[in-house]
Formats: sequence, C-alpha cells, structure tokens
Amino acid sequence: MLKKHQPPLSVEEQLSNLEELGLIIEDREAAKQFLNDVSYFRLIKAFGYGLKEKNSKYHDGVTFNQIKGLYLFNARLRHMIFSDLKKSK
Repeated sequence: MLKKHQPPLSVEEQLSNLEELGLIIEDREAAKQFLNDVSYFRLIKAFGYGLKEKNSKYHDGVTFNQIKGLYLFNARLRHMIFSDLKKSK
C-alpha cells in the first residue's frame, strides 16, 4: 500500500508542527528565515534523525538551533572536503 502524502504546510505551520513534536524553537523569525532558505525536509528529515524516536516527540531539550548547527557543520565539512578534492586534481 502506498503511503498517503500530507498536504504541504506553510513555514509557520511547519514550525507549529515541530513545536507540537516537542522541538524548542528559540527564535521563531530566525527559524522561519532558515526554513525558507534551506527547506524543511533537507533540515529536519536529515538532521533531526536520532533526536526523536520514530513517530514520536523529540527528546527533552532538543532545539531548532541544535539541528541547524548540525546542518551548518555538515555543510562546512562537505565544503572543506570537496574544496580539497578539487585542489588535489
């Protein structure tokens, strides 16, 4: 059986959904801007993994900024690795 797709949510609805799942959002405006730039699925689905149980709430104390930090760390690491690969060719 195919999984039923959810209708798209606005960024405001995405943040409300994350809060309902127990994610702490310290600065809502900054979070909205970041989601507009990065996208919900790229950020939350990839970097929120392990911070909550499947189909459950986030572990106590998990914040949006922590997930954002993981994303930014990964982006910088990829940039360094691929920059070095280009230089070595």
